[in-house]
Amino acid sequence: MTITRWDWRNTVNLELLIGRGDRLFANRYRLLKALWNGNSGEFYLAEDVKFENREVLLKVFHQKALLHANQESPFSPSSFQFMKLKNPRVASVYDFGTSAGDAYVASEYVQGTSLASYLNDNALDDELLYFILLQLARTIHKLHQSGIQNIDLTLDHILLDSNGNIRLVDLVGIENSKNDVQHFVRGPLRAPELWRRKEPSRESDLYALGVIAYQLITGEPPFDGGSVVELMRQHLEEVPCAVSVLSPGTPLWVDDMVAGM
Repeated sequence: MTITRWDWRNTVNLELLIGRGDRLFANRYRLLKALWNGNSGEFYLAEDVKFENREVLLKVFHQKALLHANQESPFSPSSFQFMKLKNPRVASVYDFGTSAGDAYVASEYVQGTSLASYLNDNALDDELLYFILLQLARTIHKLHQSGIQNIDLTLDHILLDSNGNIRLVDLVGIENSKNDVQHFVRGPLRAPELWRRKEPSRESDLYALGVIAYQLITGEPPFDGGSVVELMRQHLEEVPCAVSVLSPGTPLWVDDMVAGM
């Protein structure tokens, strides 16, 4: 797999390390193959030589993601909480740090299909839809109980297995100099208070859950601005039409539940 490089190249040319057993990233990770190139970083399947060559998902952040990072520690405070977290619905975080100017996260390698990819090829029946939402709600509640909030929820970060069970992945973020966790979602799930650059809260995560619920039920997001500015205006000023308008037959209690998020 050839990785598309942007203007913000990583410090290390990581392609040169793939398949080279004698060369390790961060003196610890043997890169096996490139997986994909995301908005915030590059993802690799790697082996952790410190733990009997266990397979890990290694994310190396793009340099652009670090432009406004906190110089003392680029990672969000919740990163340390994710290291301690034991939750069957969240991929374990094993390690994070910096190496030769690159910031990275090593986490559990989870196989599955992202919810975004699944929706491109499949329609959700009601049973699976509500099963997914129930799992998401319970997982967010558990994370809040563990002191973790401002979760970077996106359809790409939710993996589905063949039984409809979810796993949340890629949740460790970078903190900028204003102590805000940088999200690379570009806005579709961003709560109004985050658009206003106010402090995130648990309600910010519930808002994101409401946006996901709306899209899963209706097949489209509540807002779809043609630009970031328009999307921000919609989230701040408009009220989306009720779920039942776009998805006739939806119970009124579902309308109320989604609107209440």
